[in-house]
Amino acid sequence: MLSFFFFEISALALLKDRAHIPGTILSGCELTVQYLQKLGNANLDIIFSFASWILHDDMDAGLSIFTCDEVEVRELDRERVLQFLTHECVAAVIPYLEHIIFKWGEKGPKFHDILGDHYIAKVKQLIKEYIASLKDGSLSFHYLFFNIK
Repeated sequence: MLSFFFFEISALALLKDRAHIPGTILSGCELTVQYLQKLGNANLDIIFSFASWILHDDMDAGLSIFTCDEVEVRELDRERVLQFLTHECVAAVIPYLEHIIFKWGEKGPKFHDILGDHYIAKVKQLIKEYIASLKDGSLSFHYLFFNIK
């Protein structure tokens, strides 16, 4: 089992090293994503350690590590994945939660509540950005939206 672990790490390290060399068969993150999607919940720590660079290079590809329809991916610990995404790539949290709730039918109220919280935070952020972009913003408009609780 230990040799399998080191094989996984070595293979993933090689894929990561070669991913940024243009024109090679290993360039890009596709092969790494496919590899990570097959590892399953028992290797979640390995998945997390190699998903970080993919999320930063290509958020959609990184998100697909946790949302493709492979059995191994559907069985990943969703709370741990959510915690990882919250710390590693907060922009991926809403799409992840939408996927597990609306496509996979996740019923856990915790996920629904967190999605609602993220929606509210996103709307507040967009309102602040919109107000900041107004050249002659109305004080009453500003008061109305910044006093939302």
